[in-house]
Amino acid sequence: SGLTGSPVTFTATGTTGAASSITLNAGNNQSATAGTTVATPASVIVRDANGNPVAGVSVTFAVASGGGTVSPTTPVTTNASGIAAVTSWTLGPTAGPNSLTATATGLAGSPVTFTATGTAGAAATLAKSSGDNLTGQVATRLQTPHIVLVSDANSNPVAGVTVTWAAASGGGSVDPATSTTDVNGHAQTFRTLGVLIGTQTTTATATIGGTATTVTFSISATAAGASQMTAAGGDGQTGTVGTTLPTQASVRVADQFNNPVAGVTVTWTPASGSGSVTPTTSTTNASGIAATTWTLGPQAGTQTVQATGAGSPVTFTATATAGAATQIAIHAGNGQSATAGTAVPVDPSVIVRDADGNPVGGVSVTFAVASGGGTVSPTTPVTTNANGTAAGRTR
Repeated sequence: SGLTGSPVTFTATGTTGAASSITLNAGNNQSATAGTTVATPASVIVRDANGNPVAGVSVTFAVASGGGTVSPTTPVTTNASGIAAVTSWTLGPTAGPNSLTATATGLAGSPVTFTATGTAGAAATLAKSSGDNLTGQVATRLQTPHIVLVSDANSNPVAGVTVTWAAASGGGSVDPATSTTDVNGHAQTFRTLGVLIGTQTTTATATIGGTATTVTFSISATAAGASQMTAAGGDGQTGTVGTTLPTQASVRVADQFNNPVAGVTVTWTPASGSGSVTPTTSTTNASGIAATTWTLGPQAGTQTVQATGAGSPVTFTATATAGAATQIAIHAGNGQSATAGTAVPVDPSVIVRDADGNPVGGVSVTFAVASGGGTVSPTTPVTTNANGTAAGRTR
């Protein structure tokens, strides 16, 4: 005390010890759109045994999972604060978990792992996923839904996109008319078909990149069950007995909506006139038509054929005309007696028939006295009437 120079001050500098540990500093548990760079660069801090930051330590950053890239790919040296950081971490293109490691050989805590979640980007595509080219019966609800997939530019499914559905052709309806994509990027609807057979279509529309985008699903609509049958051709014909009519008898089989039904067996039966049909059964084609060939029976007059198979039977009518005249016979007026020089009470008449015994009209018959004298009137030919008869008067 009282001495000049008192107190005397000593100074010393404490230096950092050897690097001992590495820990996470910043940039963990981030989210970003898949294929883009996270907001905060991943960084670690290196310390000595006393917790002091250590500069000059090499740290290597590498992508561990999820794809993507990190920059730089060469080791990063800790700064005066003991921190080493990447310039950027770009996540992989697939939505989901990503990870990055920071490694400093020999240090406790190495490697340090960073995690990040890649999320889907904006909707970039609308595509059919399933439920295209279906087949169903008209006026029924399809059991299989139409499903679309909405994806981003990296093919990641995009949730929350509104899809509008419409029965674009063929009639019918959709349920629901709008739906929203789920976490898998899917949206769906069920189609109830209209009443017409053939191709029907359903459309799905969504806004992609600010533009309405549409995809189209196709359905093959088939007929309902056969419920009605009508004559399609071959009714009301006229032909000579024993001959085949020029036009086949045919029916059209349809469902309740008048769509043609294929594959229905139709049975053909001659109902009157003793004709025949070939074949006796036939099957409807794609147009719902079944047919048979009809040969008339030997009896002149009205003949019929009946078709049965769906709905009420259908009856076809034809008019059979007599064939060529082949025979003539006495009809009336034979074996009479009368006073000489007077007319017999019953005019002599004949009947002309074809080979099947049907009377033939329009045949010229000439009456002439063969013996005993007398006269016959007229002396010119007489034409047989519709009943096949012709008569003359004698005395």
